Amino acid sequence: RDRVSCLVGSEMCIRDRSHVLLPLLDARLVLYHCFRELDNRTRHMAHADPVCQRLMSAPGVGFITALTYKAGVDDPYRFKHSRTVAAHFGLTPRRFQSGEIDIDGHISRCGDRDVRCTLLHGGQRTTDTQHKVVTVKSLGNETG
Repeated sequence: RDRVSCLVGSEMCIRDRSHVLLPLLDARLVLYHCFRELDNRTRHMAHADPVCQRLMSAPGVGFITALTYKAGVDDPYRFKHSRTVAAHFGLTPRRFQSGEIDIDGHISRCGDRDVRCTLLHGGQRTTDTQHKVVTVKSLGNETG
């Protein structure tokens, strides 16, 4: 804000608009501080939770992904098998079966869209070209 005030004071054409620019910069600063506070609270919440800590030990899973997944699953005992969790979030392939025809399609996209998107972003993060590609086998070798 101070830097902009100096620039506004030196430029005649901007000086007329300073009554609009400076309050916008003040509002931006307040929003930034609120964002930082919310970010710190959610980060501490995830690091204090043992389930989230375990989820964050996987590559590509940060505190937002861990909290979103935990909130989406809610009670893990309502799922008999782990594959039903993927179906719950719409991450299983859509199938068309009729007689001799059996077609696997794209993911079904049923269930909680926010959890699905967060999980997909976490998966993309592990295979991003700028980062080291992580395979399931390499994870098993690291932990055992």
